[in-house]
Amino acid sequence: MVQPKRKRTDLSTPAWLRDRWNKGAAEKDEMADVLQRVNRDKNLFVNELYKIVVKKVVVEIVKDQGWYAETQMKTELKWSA
Repeated sequence: MVQPKRKRTDLSTPAWLRDRWNKGAAEKDEMADVLQRVNRDKNLFVNELYKIVVKKVVVEIVKDQGWYAETQMKTELKWSA
């Protein structure tokens, strides 16, 4: 499905799609579901997969840590005793 095509270049897939295909079985199953949902239309398939990939953004959580006085904890960290 994602192998580079020599004669039919209209069937070739973007590099990010090939990388997702090679990640594993869960991604392949998800891609198969999307392909079936869009009724095997290549353009819709690529657009929908792009939306899925873009939505999976890594969220970074920053911990606020340090030494605080009790009054600072109440005002800055909204801490209640």
